[in-house]
Amino acid sequence: MSQWFRPLSVWFTRWAWETKGAVVDRGAEQAGHLGLATYLGVPPRVSVVILALNESTNLAACLRSCAWCDDVHVIDSGSNDESVAIATSMGVHVHRNIFESFAQQRNWVIDNVKCKHPWQFHLDADERFTAELVAEMLQELGLSGLDTENACYRVPNRMIFMDQWLRRSADYPAYQVRLIHSTRCRFIDAGHGQRELTQGSIGILKWPYLHFPFSNGLMAWLARHNLYSDYEAKNALATRHEPYFSSDLCSSDRTVRRRALKRLSFAMPARSVCRFIYQYILKGGFLEGRAGLAYCQLLSMYEGWIGRKMRHPDGRLSWRINQVIAEFRQRSAQPEQDLEHLRTTMRQFRRRMRESASMPEGRSAAEITDGAVQ
Repeated sequence: MSQWFRPLSVWFTRWAWETKGAVVDRGAEQAGHLGLATYLGVPPRVSVVILALNESTNLAACLRSCAWCDDVHVIDSGSNDESVAIATSMGVHVHRNIFESFAQQRNWVIDNVKCKHPWQFHLDADERFTAELVAEMLQELGLSGLDTENACYRVPNRMIFMDQWLRRSADYPAYQVRLIHSTRCRFIDAGHGQRELTQGSIGILKWPYLHFPFSNGLMAWLARHNLYSDYEAKNALATRHEPYFSSDLCSSDRTVRRRALKRLSFAMPARSVCRFIYQYILKGGFLEGRAGLAYCQLLSMYEGWIGRKMRHPDGRLSWRINQVIAEFRQRSAQPEQDLEHLRTTMRQFRRRMRESASMPEGRSAAEITDGAVQ
């Protein structure tokens, strides 16, 4: 299958650049044009909660985007870098709680953190507010924060990949519940993420926040998704007796439909190929040039990990991935500076994973083959 799969993806990318240049997402979709201006209006009555673990690279920029808020809380999960010092120096509240899951951490905040306002916006350290989103929160909640009976709001995010907004490859707008009323909303675990339990209706905000998932480098992204794929595989195996098809596949609610499609994907053969075809061809990722190709390849690899862990839930693949990541981190701890650097690292990582396929447990990849990645 790989004999035609890679040439096909290369052909689509070349076609997008050469014959569809007018519609390739560039220019205005660069990160600097995506609403990072400081909000100067009346602030909404919302507390901000930021989840962080070793986020010294991101935390200061994240906190600067929260300058409009008079009640910011950083929930640190045990950082051993400068994250806590940065948060303290910028005058925000710092709390410590060991991370078990996203649902557990968010519920811990609801139960234990004394926020100034009943409305909370939950942000990750690699995310940023936009001025438009803050203004929309004020419009929805009102000056008093009491203008709605909703329990929470789903909010879209713009995923920024190497300074480019990937609208198609990242399936924009993909919504998550981030703005919650602390007495009307709680969370339960669902795969590597969470689902909401509400007492009231769920609203939808139009304007997004910005997400920079590669700000700490490719190895950090791969390490997170190695862990996420563990959760997703376990969740799929635990629910394998539930029906894969449901009426939710035809729902008018984008989030409900997306969750049903995810459930259906667990029954599909060749998950990684299906994900690539869906994101790169059907969703138009090929229109986003080399960045779209690289990101769709990463999503394909992630789906492949989930499928293999479902078939072999013994932890060996997770161990092997972590071993190869550790080897790369020993060679360079710096994030990739540009797209070509990242694509080169991707190719080296995939080659290293193939070479380590027969690697016995307890030995590092470097002990099996010397100097394969130059």
